[in-house]
Amino acid sequence: MFGSVKKRVVEMGSGLTFQNADPWLRSSEKVLFDFVKNREEIKNWSRGSDQDIGGFSSVRFENDIEGNACFHGYLSQQLPENVKVKRSGYALVQTKKGPVSLDNNGFWDTSQYRYLLIRAKLPSSNFYGNNARKFYLNIKCSSIIRQDIFQHVLRFRKFDEWEDIVIPFSNFALTSNGVILASQMDMYRQKIMSFGLSCTDGIEGNFKLLVSKMKMFNTERTDGDCDRIPVASANMWKKKDLEFI
Repeated sequence: MFGSVKKRVVEMGSGLTFQNADPWLRSSEKVLFDFVKNREEIKNWSRGSDQDIGGFSSVRFENDIEGNACFHGYLSQQLPENVKVKRSGYALVQTKKGPVSLDNNGFWDTSQYRYLLIRAKLPSSNFYGNNARKFYLNIKCSSIIRQDIFQHVLRFRKFDEWEDIVIPFSNFALTSNGVILASQMDMYRQKIMSFGLSCTDGIEGNFKLLVSKMKMFNTERTDGDCDRIPVASANMWKKKDLEFI
């Protein structure tokens, strides 16, 4: 009955190991969102702006002709009539819910990956005088404080060209209402509630950001927040350029 089993087992000392098996083998990457391949993806995102507190900014999130997600609108610095509001001018989008399975209960588990990649394009229309708009990538994890969000600015090298922006998860800063907290804490990587984008740079005018996809990934040297040791081989000790991390 076991004749169809094709995995060969090699006895090594007192233990057994599968031939060519890698005990460290895991998925090297996981696509979070691919708006071009799945245009319906955008329906799982919600919008928000200072209109929620009486402000005058606007925001839209929709597919362009090629399917890319287009985050655009108008940032208004005009304060609402509510005298309690001292600062205005923001727009954002975020996911409504995470994937549902038997073990994650609607959360994203990012703990198996080291890096987050977003493929995006910054149109030149975002340049105002000597200032270019700033867009932020946001991550919200399970927390008792609703305003706590992990953020990282998206740094573009040029306008009107697609760029792959890679951010280590450990580089995200904990913020509250847009302010970096003096007391930082680690992100609860196993329970990510939402991913999002925001524009809050204080510049009056139109804004626009194009996003093709987002994914998590490891390199051959990483396994989440852990470093991988190079796989041993018979000739590895003969290499003069052998490097350990």
